[in-house]
Amino acid sequence: MFLSFSLWSGFWGFITRHPGILLVLIGVAGEVLLDWERKSSLRARLKQLSAVLLISGLALEIMEAAKSDVDVANANRLAGEAQKQAEQAGKDAAESYKDAALAKKQAGEAAVLTANLELTNAQLSLQIEAVRSNNLMLEANVVTLKLQMQETARTANETRAFVNESNTIQRLNEEQAALAKAGKVAADVGSIVTNSNLGVLQGELSQIKPRSFTDDQIRTGISVLGLYNGIHVNIESALGDSDATHLSDQLTDLLNSSGWKASGHRRAIWHQNPGGQEVQGVEVYVYRDGDMQAASALINFLKKCDIQAQGFRPQTSDDSDILVLVGPK
Repeated sequence: MFLSFSLWSGFWGFITRHPGILLVLIGVAGEVLLDWERKSSLRARLKQLSAVLLISGLALEIMEAAKSDVDVANANRLAGEAQKQAEQAGKDAAESYKDAALAKKQAGEAAVLTANLELTNAQLSLQIEAVRSNNLMLEANVVTLKLQMQETARTANETRAFVNESNTIQRLNEEQAALAKAGKVAADVGSIVTNSNLGVLQGELSQIKPRSFTDDQIRTGISVLGLYNGIHVNIESALGDSDATHLSDQLTDLLNSSGWKASGHRRAIWHQNPGGQEVQGVEVYVYRDGDMQAASALINFLKKCDIQAQGFRPQTSDDSDILVLVGPK
């Protein structure tokens, strides 16, 4: 059914395209049919047979021509499709060429970025080497500074030892001078001393003799004051006053032996105490409530050693260590 329809549609298409051939076929068939008669002669029958063959040949020719037209139409259609495909292939090729150009451009940009990255890495490597070199130089400088500090500390220790030795020698000289002075005074007045003025002479001798702690007093002080170890105290005396210097040094050593944190200081020019008056004897200034008991124990110990001592509590918010001022008798 589908085949007959295809043939008919092809035949009809051929008729519309070639109506002249159809007219020739109809004219020949009409002429043959109109002249068709029953004839007995061989010539007449051969003529009729030739007419039938002519009509059949024309019909077959029409069918072949129709089929050829279909093939030509199909070929034209296929050619059109091929042309479209060729055009699409051209477009695809153009797009591919465009994509290839874009890829080539991107590859060039990537190469530039790679080169820039390598350049940046090289610069960073140089900077890292420079920093490493600077670090080595700094380490060398630190080592040099440490050596200089060690040398300075050694020199300072030697200087401190020399100063301590000088202070010790000076202290011994001052004590010897004071004892010699006391002996001279005693020798000068020995010839005129009587029982009536012996007390006066003893008072004068006590003023001349340097204030000092005996070995028993030192042991007692360490026992009593050791109960308050860790107390910070600054001890000051005037430079040039041998008696005050001697007592200040002895008191510093005693307190440090008792566990206190004592430091002694010399002043070239004596100054007034925090109350604005000249220092007399030993004056103890307490700035913290927590140091009151330790300061009281120190004052009581000095008094038991026949050393004039008194305490003061300045009205100030200063959170300072205990201050001990050692003045003249």
